[in-house]
This record gives sequence, structure tokens and C-alpha cells, in this order.
Amino acid sequence: MGMRRGGFVKADAYLYPLTLVGDFESRFSEDVEHRVAIDALREAPKGGYPLLDGSVIARQINAAIGFERHGVFAARHAMNLYSLIEEARRNYRVAAVSKGSKTRVYTTALIDRAAKEIEPRDVREEAIISNLLGRRYMGAYKLLEGIKEEGRAVSPELERLVYEEMGGLTDVRLIASSGVMPPGRTEVLKVGPYVATAYKIMERLSGNPKAAKEQVLESGVTHLELSRGVISRAQAEGLAISGTETLFRLPPCALTYV
Repeated sequence: MGMRRGGFVKADAYLYPLTLVGDFESRFSEDVEHRVAIDALREAPKGGYPLLDGSVIARQINAAIGFERHGVFAARHAMNLYSLIEEARRNYRVAAVSKGSKTRVYTTALIDRAAKEIEPRDVREEAIISNLLGRRYMGAYKLLEGIKEEGRAVSPELERLVYEEMGGLTDVRLIASSGVMPPGRTEVLKVGPYVATAYKIMERLSGNPKAAKEQVLESGVTHLELSRGVISRAQAEGLAISGTETLFRLPPCALTYV
């Protein structure tokens, strides 16, 4: 890309916000790691644990969110991530370690599980639970507040879940408040690969090839590749479909905190 101008980077005829460029640089670094790891696995002896710096589930979430931002590159990123996971599953298990403190994957999984265990007392509580499980947290909050404004009682367990979700409690804060300390660990949960932001993107793309093509073709990255003759429009549309299909094949992960 070319020169910087204020809060933007200019590349050919396009201007990109620096935040978008920074996100692209991070995704590009991930993609290089994925491709190098694939080559290493194909040459390595059988058995062992490839160790990645940064969680696999974060990479899957990034693949979905990046799909909305980075066009044909995002499609390739998702496909390379999937290829790495599939290559590793032949003879290995992928171990990924993250030191991030802002994630809410574990918290969301626990809230989902708790919501499924609550027996709704009426159709409105049933609607709150449906909104929680559908990642429509603001909808759940508004329903809850509406019931309370009418002076009606709400299941205490359900009320607590809604407020915990709206409060943005991170995994680390949840674990700290529950007394889980090293060298112990939390129970292992099968989670993912999507959280609220990525989930909404997946909903838009699910069974909608037209939306997938439009999403990819609107990206500045795609425009650059098309303008430079790197790919054709037909190839870009093909990548959009293949990348979307790959996103839906990404497997869940086993998650634990130590």
C-alpha cells in the first residue's frame, strides 16, 4: 500500500482507515503462520502438538469478522485456516495458547448453558431465553426491563443471566470472581467457533451466495486485485462462495483456562 494521509492509507484510488489497515496486517500475519504451519506439518514426523501463539477460536472469529472487511483475502485466510486444522487433525492435535484478557467466549458459553437449563414460566420469559441463545442481548434486556416496569416478577436466575451478559463480564473477571486459581484450571468446554459479532455475519451469509459475493466484491482489497489483474471477477465470486462454505466447516474447540 502507498502513502499515509492523516488517519487513512492511500492505495491506488482507495483510502483505507488506519484501523482497517492494522486489522489487515494482523490477519496477514496469521495467514502467513497458517501457511508455514501447513508446510511444517507435511514435512514433520507423525505425532505431537503444533503450538500456536494465540487461540484457535480467536482465529476462527477473526476469519468470520475479516470476511466482512477484507474480501478475497479473507476468503483465502479462512480456507488456509481450515486447511491447517484439517492437516493437523490427521496426526496431531493443535494446541494454542492465548494470554488475552478481553475475551468473553467462556462466559458466553456458560450463560448459554445456564439459559438452556431454565424452565420459562411464561411466553415472555421464553422470549428472553430465545434472545439470549440467539445472541440478541439487547432484545433480552429490553424484554426483561419491560416486564419489571409492569411490576411483574421475573425468574431471578434469568434476570441474573441477562445482567451478566449486558455487563460485559470478561472470562478473566468471571474466573477471578469464582475463585479459580493456578495451578488449577476451569472445566473444558466445547465452544465456538462464533461469538456475537461473528454470529451475525454468519447469519447474513448462511445460504445466501448473493450476499457472500456482494460482501467480497465490495471490499477494497478485492478492488485492488481486480484493478491490477491479479484475479478476475469470476475468480473473486468463486472465492466468495468457497470462503463462505469454509467458514461453516470450521470446527468447535476445546477451551480451558489455567
